[in-house]
Parts: sequence; structure tokens; C-alpha cells
Amino acid sequence: MRPNILRIQTCLIILMTMLLWFTMNASAIQSSPEASPSAGDTRFLILEAAEAVDAAWEIFHQAAIGGTLASPRIQFQIEEQLHEARILLLNSKKAEKYHDYETVKLITQQLSTLTHQIVTASQERKQ
Repeated sequence: MRPNILRIQTCLIILMTMLLWFTMNASAIQSSPEASPSAGDTRFLILEAAEAVDAAWEIFHQAAIGGTLASPRIQFQIEEQLHEARILLLNSKKAEKYHDYETVKLITQQLSTLTHQIVTASQERKQ
């Protein structure tokens, strides 16, 4: 029963990451080079990024508790990436506070990539 729950959680994380990625890329394609994201856009991007970070942490946590991570080195690497993700999330909130919407957009794109890497590494199993 637990493997099914883990698969469902994994699928949800992947879908959330893809949604975040598509949302960011769709807005980049639709906007002109002069247009910058609005406050509402950045709040949405930050919320989506925060949810992706939480979901990636949950997938990592389940794999760590289950003892299925590929190696201690992978675990250490993921822990560092999660720490970096939390710092990036805080930086995106600071940038939004100062109305630096382009920085928010760049940071949330970095978070999308980072959370995808965390989920992928967390799913890598022991041999």
C-alpha cells in the first residue's frame, strides 16, 4: 500500500513542478521583452515555488525514512539542495517586498529546476 502512496505523491510533485515550469514559460512567451511580471504574477510564482519545495522535501523525507535513497552522498547532496531552495525562496520573497519582480521570476525559475533535481535524485533507488 505504501508504494502506491509514494507513487501518487511523486506524480503530484512532478505535475506541480511541470505546472510551475509551464506557467513561467507561458508568461515569458506571452509577454513582450519590455513587459515585466506584476505583483500578482510574482505572488503566484512564489506560492507555486513554495509548494514545489515543500513537495520535494516530502518526497525526499519519505525516501530517507524508507531507506531507499541511492547513497549517503545523494542524501547529503539533496539536503544541501533543500537548504539552497529555502534560501532562494526567502530571497524571492525579499525581492517581491522590494518590487524587484524580474528577480522574483529568475529565482522561481531556479527553484523549479532545483526542485525537479531534488525529486529526481530522491527517486533514485539503491542498487
